[in-house]
Amino acid sequence: MKHLLEYTNFQKIEESLISSVDSAKLVDKDLIDHMLFQNEEFLIPSYKDENYLHDIEDEDIDRDDFLDWVEYDLKFRIDELIRFYENEVIKNGRVTVWRKITVSEDWMDHFIKEGKHLGIYWTWDPDAAETHWGDYSKKSVALIEAEVPENGVDWEKTLRINIEPLIGDDEKEITLNKGVPLKIVSVEIDGKLVDITPIQGKTFFA
Repeated sequence: MKHLLEYTNFQKIEESLISSVDSAKLVDKDLIDHMLFQNEEFLIPSYKDENYLHDIEDEDIDRDDFLDWVEYDLKFRIDELIRFYENEVIKNGRVTVWRKITVSEDWMDHFIKEGKHLGIYWTWDPDAAETHWGDYSKKSVALIEAEVPENGVDWEKTLRINIEPLIGDDEKEITLNKGVPLKIVSVEIDGKLVDITPIQGKTFFA
């Protein structure tokens, strides 16, 4: 019998578990450079607060010390997220995720008959699900709840996006591996639960 993800290499499965993520390797020069380029104006005040440097102008801070702090801070936040995911998000080797999309009136019929691929960008918090880049000419909103195996999540990409100061706290995004099978748990349209009996046993994919 094939594994759910059709992996034939056990080591490949193990490498996709969150316990295999090493924050020291994940926080490389590319990630640090990216964070500085995108978020330096937010990082400097935090650095000054933690080091009691309120009276020092931004341009006068010790750059090497600041860079060391950025590296330490990124590793610390990644390790905190890993512990959070292990304790609160991953349950018995599975992850419950939500995705909100704008839909047309006949979307559910299409979903039952032809729906297959539902995308890789989800959230672990239903309250954080938003219709990003949706087709707003469609008037209804569907909220899909699904389950995936832990090794169906791209944990490195998930961690990277969730340490972004302007994105992580709001979106609480989980990035799935493309093609991972999804088990649909529930579907709401405009806040009302929909009967999903017709799709029980049907396989969907990220």
